[in-house]
Amino acid sequence: MDLSRMPVIVSHDLPADEAWIIRSPDAPELPAGLKGKVRVPCVVTGDLKSFRDALKLLKLATRCKQLRRRLSQSHRKARELSRM
Repeated sequence: MDLSRMPVIVSHDLPADEAWIIRSPDAPELPAGLKGKVRVPCVVTGDLKSFRDALKLLKLATRCKQLRRRLSQSHRKARELSRM
């Protein structure tokens, strides 16, 4: 599920640091005024900038983890080759 492609709804009924992935139009996380009125899946947040910043950090952390794994594999292969 790619969060960056989901529609994002800003609701000032939520705290600025909250974001919810909504999979049901009557999800309990939805503010009362939005229940039954949203197309799912979507993201509901209290602050769009905070959500986008958090999403950027999440993508960066994921990319770092992938690069660390690839680097570890390269080191392992280099050690194996040096033993030959």
